[in-house]
Amino acid sequence: MFRNGQTSLILLFVLGLLLIGVFASYFGGSDQNMRLEQEQKSTDSVSLFVHSCLDKSIKNSIMIIGLQGGYYTLGEDVVAQGNLSVPIYFEGNSTSVPSIDRIELELSQSIAVQMDDCIDGFSEFKNEGYDIQANSMQVETNIGQNQITAATTYPISVSTKYKTITIDQFQSDLDFDFLTKYNAIQDLEEKQAEMSMYVPLGDLSTIALQNHFKFDLLDVGDGTIVYFLIFNDTIQNKPFVFAFAHKYNEE
Repeated sequence: MFRNGQTSLILLFVLGLLLIGVFASYFGGSDQNMRLEQEQKSTDSVSLFVHSCLDKSIKNSIMIIGLQGGYYTLGEDVVAQGNLSVPIYFEGNSTSVPSIDRIELELSQSIAVQMDDCIDGFSEFKNEGYDIQANSMQVETNIGQNQITAATTYPISVSTKYKTITIDQFQSDLDFDFLTKYNAIQDLEEKQAEMSMYVPLGDLSTIALQNHFKFDLLDVGDGTIVYFLIFNDTIQNKPFVFAFAHKYNEE
């Protein structure tokens, strides 16, 4: 039998062990929660950064595509004016306007290049001690009604002290009605084909009024006119401009 004093000491010892267990469990769980929270913040910050680059890239790319007549990589049949080169849409009696499918591919190429420039190998994150590995990027662009969507598959591994997290799907939607503008350009080219010798100025003025754009025509010589369609819509506080050239036979 234990004496009362011994019993009290045993109870105090057991209570001490219980308290140690409780404190260890609490602080251990707290440390684990802090680690999980830090890992989530690391992943979220990288994901937000990539999304911001994608948002910026789709806006930059639609402006580039507009100034280059729907192309990111121009072919040989172009007109160079200063730092700007534009495709020839009309020459002789034939017109050549890139399809929507082609413009989507050109946009995807531009977005991929813009993304690489923006991300810059995650240098800012690596300078802060992040361990980030990224694989090749694939971009698919869709020009829909009133919206342009860029979906990117870009596998990225973010490693912390405790685990590695992988993210790979990113998407950006730009509220922009490109299809209406494209249809207006197609309409203009049809009018031009009917009046192959001259600038269809009356039809151009009507189409401009109907589709809310102004236009500038630049005569670069040799019967070539560069068309600049300046739409009311803005991207990053700049008007959207679509440019191309017509080449007329001089007589």
